Amino acid sequence: MKKHQMKIRDIQFIKYFLKTQLGFTSELEPLLDIQVEIQQLGDEDILSLKPGKIIYRNPSSPAKFLFNILYQLLKDKVGSPIHRDQLALGLYAACTDYVYNDGESEHKHAGPPVIVDFDKLSVASFIMREIIEPLVGKIECSEVFFLPCNHIDSAQIIKDSRSLQMEFDTSFEEAEFPLVLCNCSIENSAAQLCDTTVKVLENAVGHEESQKIITNILLGNNGSIAANLVLILKTLKGDPSFVVDFLDLLESHVDIPYNSEEAVQFQYQEIQRDSYLNECISLTKTAAPAASGQSLRQWSQWSMLMGLIEKQLGPMRGSMWPASENVKPHEDKLRLTIQERNKAKGKNQANFEEMLEAARDMYKHNAVEPGKLIEVMLKDNRVWKG
Repeated sequence: MKKHQMKIRDIQFIKYFLKTQLGFTSELEPLLDIQVEIQQLGDEDILSLKPGKIIYRNPSSPAKFLFNILYQLLKDKVGSPIHRDQLALGLYAACTDYVYNDGESEHKHAGPPVIVDFDKLSVASFIMREIIEPLVGKIECSEVFFLPCNHIDSAQIIKDSRSLQMEFDTSFEEAEFPLVLCNCSIENSAAQLCDTTVKVLENAVGHEESQKIITNILLGNNGSIAANLVLILKTLKGDPSFVVDFLDLLESHVDIPYNSEEAVQFQYQEIQRDSYLNECISLTKTAAPAASGQSLRQWSQWSMLMGLIEKQLGPMRGSMWPASENVKPHEDKLRLTIQERNKAKGKNQANFEEMLEAARDMYKHNAVEPGKLIEVMLKDNRVWKG
C-alpha cells in the first residue's frame, strides 16, 4: 500500500490560511505539527483520526483535499451547527479559489509529467539569481518535475527515485535527484512559483537557512530588498493580484510575528509606492490606517470573509417574488400612514423616531417594544438564520 506522509506545516495553503486569515494564535500553532498520512486505497476522500494524526484515504482532487483537512482542523473550534455550515461554505470558496485561481498556471500546457530546468521558470529564476544569490552566493538549483497530483500543495522535495515511485507511482530515468515536484493540478501561478522557489532554496541550503534568507528578503535592509522583489514580480507578470498573492504566500513560509507592525506593513508600503499597482489594486485591499497593524489586515481576516457569506448567498435566497408581493400591501399601508402624519404636522418627511412610532402603532397587536427595529424581529424568522 502506497503511503505519503507530511505535516500540516508542509501544506502551503493551509499554513497560509492559518497564519494570515486566522491570525495564528497560540491555540492554532500546535495544528502545524499534526501529521497527515495519505493512503491510496479504498473509497475517495475518507478521513480518520488518531492522536496528532489525520489519515486521508484516496484524495480525489487538490481542492477537496485542502477543504477536508482544513475543515477537520477547525470544525471543533466552531460552536453551533449553523456556524459549522458557515465555516464549510467559506472554506469551500477559499479552497476552490486558491486551486483554480487563474486556470493558466505556468507550464500547464507542456503535457506533464515533464522535467523543467529551474532557470526556465522566469519569476522563480529571477528571484533566485537577482535577489537571493547576491545575498548568499551561488545557489545550485534542482530541476522541477511538473506532475498532476491530488495531495501536494504546491511543491515538494523528492530525494530519490524510490520515493518518486513509492509515493506517486511514476518514475523518470532522466531525472537528477533530489528534485522539486510541482503539482500542475494547482491552477495558480503565484502558489506554484512561490512554493517551488521556497522548496528549491530549501533543498539547496537547508530549512533553517532558507527561513533566514526569506525573512531577510521580506524585512531586511529597510524594505529595499522587498521593493526589488515587488519590481520583479510586477515586471515579469504584470498582474497586481499575482504580486499580492505571491507576497502573502511567501510571508506564510517563515515565522514572522503576524501582529508585528513591520511585518504587516511591508508589502502594503511597497505596493502603495508603486503607482501602477496602487491604481490597479482596490483601496479596500491596500489602503488602511497606519495606526494599527491589525487594521492593515482587516480586508483578509477570516472574520471579515465570513461576514460576506450572507451577500454571497444572496442570489440563491431571493429576493423572492411571492414574498415581495405579500409584503407590498403592508409596506404601502405603512408608507401612507407616515405620509398622513407628516401632512397633519405640516412636514415634508418624518424623522426616524416618527417612522418607528408609525410602525409601532400599525403593528401594536404584536407588542413591539419602543425603539425595536422591524429588521431585528425579522432576523429571528429567516430560514437562513445564523
